[in-house]
Amino acid sequence: RLQMVEVLLAGVLAMMISILCGPKFIDFLRKNEFGKQIRAERPKGHVVKQGTPSMGGLLIMISMAVPFLIFSERTVPAVTAFFVALGCAAIGFVDDWTKVSRRRSLGLSGRWKLLWLGAITVVVGFVAARGLDEPLTTEDVLNIHDRIDPGGGIVQFGGQRPLNRARAQYKAGVPVIGT
Repeated sequence: RLQMVEVLLAGVLAMMISILCGPKFIDFLRKNEFGKQIRAERPKGHVVKQGTPSMGGLLIMISMAVPFLIFSERTVPAVTAFFVALGCAAIGFVDDWTKVSRRRSLGLSGRWKLLWLGAITVVVGFVAARGLDEPLTTEDVLNIHDRIDPGGGIVQFGGQRPLNRARAQYKAGVPVIGT
């Protein structure tokens, strides 16, 4: 019963964020000319879409993310779903930003979109295959490196586990970049 109340509160909060911030966000997008560009070779009926604010997905993601961060228990399945939503939104944002910054209607190519969606799928598949709650070991990282050969690895330093993992990767011949 408490979970249902939290779900309803999260939905109401998301709706309120959208309703209260939406008009100001759209005005911001219009004022800064973050709008659609229509190519000359498109049908004449599409010209009416010229300047329609782009990047509305950003408002949707904020409206979804704030309630999630407030009400979620942050289980591995929930965080995985959140990661998928953020990853897909990031692809959409880069696509929109490319269109807006170049002032053209051509954003990311389909190949890049598929590549990034594939990367998201690999991460989700790996999380699902791990049993969802087991920690990632150095052996797992080395196995991933052997399978996909990314050319190196990025290690977040700041504790004993990352340092040990970086040392083991380096000894195994994996180029390591520290952050």
